[in-house]
Amino acid sequence: MMGQAENRFSGGFDSCQEAVEYIHSLHRFSRKPELTRMAMLMDKLGHPERKCRFIHVAGTNGKGSVSAFLAAMLRQAGYRVGLYTSPFIVDFRERIQLDGRMIPPEVLAQLAGEVRMAGDQVAEELESPREFEFITAVALLYYSRTPCDVVVLEVGLGGRFDATNIIPAPLAVVIPSIGLDHTQLLGDTIQEIAFEKSGVIKGGHPVVVGPGMDPQALKVIRRRCRETGSPLVESTCAHLCRVVCDREGSRMRYRGMDLTLGLRGSYQTGNCMAAVDTALCLEKQGLPVSVEAIKAGAKTAFLPARLEQMGCAPLVLLDGAHNPPGVAALRDSLMEMGARNIIAVVGMMADKNCQQALDQLTPFLKGCIVTAPPDNPRALEPQQLAVLAERCCSRLEVEPDCRRALDRALSLAGPEDTVLVFGSLYLASALRPALLELRDGGKDDGR
Repeated sequence: MMGQAENRFSGGFDSCQEAVEYIHSLHRFSRKPELTRMAMLMDKLGHPERKCRFIHVAGTNGKGSVSAFLAAMLRQAGYRVGLYTSPFIVDFRERIQLDGRMIPPEVLAQLAGEVRMAGDQVAEELESPREFEFITAVALLYYSRTPCDVVVLEVGLGGRFDATNIIPAPLAVVIPSIGLDHTQLLGDTIQEIAFEKSGVIKGGHPVVVGPGMDPQALKVIRRRCRETGSPLVESTCAHLCRVVCDREGSRMRYRGMDLTLGLRGSYQTGNCMAAVDTALCLEKQGLPVSVEAIKAGAKTAFLPARLEQMGCAPLVLLDGAHNPPGVAALRDSLMEMGARNIIAVVGMMADKNCQQALDQLTPFLKGCIVTAPPDNPRALEPQQLAVLAERCCSRLEVEPDCRRALDRALSLAGPEDTVLVFGSLYLASALRPALLELRDGGKDDGR
């Protein structure tokens, strides 16, 4: 079936690498948030967004994990599942997956060529498509031509004007959490950010919110649900019991189901709860998911750089936490895991709330090596980051080269210590290949 579908693709770049380089050359943001360009781009491409069914995942933290849980549960139920996420960790093609496999490189090159041609036509009347608009168009074109039962579609930024919101009403919307992030683009208050993110709610289909949702954000979401006639499902700890989170992973009983989670960390229990409630909603949408599939999906879900264990003695953990709520959740998980004598390798983006994020964890660190992901203009200079970190961490070193920073942390750690890489998914992307090499000779088995 895959081969037959691939034969229908035509045109494109000479290579996947050429296509990716072109995509990264595009502007990231617009002067004015809008969906006009995206709507015209879809029209030029024959409206691929109308040929698929979607589950739309929005929010601040937890989008990637909820998407991974949902995609795994749906696959275990026997459905053919597309998964669109961002950012990637090692390979750009991670962002566009079908049944757990990345989009083939030759197909990405061909489809990117088609989107570029359509984008050039859009540019004659408006502006050229932005980077995320382009990638989303490639994904929608791919899923429309390689038929799948459902696409789990992760919002890039915000929601109301996000490129993914060009889709018609989805089968369900999931919003695991809302916090203060990207305030320069989405607003300075929880209410403003919730308004932007709840813009994906439309069409009267179920909306699931994760446990512990900020009350002010929840008020905004409820209002949007009333306006659109969308039933609201709140994941609640009232149905949760027997939670165990340790180095072996997380286990819990939720809505009468005993679940073992494939993703580590206490914060993953809330993400899994939201995924379970979404899966249970889908029967009325014509996509039933059995209890057995939910259990198997929860256990097999995988996402790199989310408290990913990369070594045992010392314990080496890789995590992409980069904002205050995310780092606070990471801290709590480390405490529950019994992580001791933590030596951190940290690099962050300048547009994040770095001080508040660092304040969540640095008091618990034995040492901290400050660095930055390579060749990233958005990265905060290590010396500047060190100034923010030094008020809470007395043993501090600066090493601009992130690989040397990792080597330094490993050299300082004893067998009972913990080496933690965190602060940015870009840093995780830069260091994961080296950590895989150290762990198992570079083989990435999806774990």
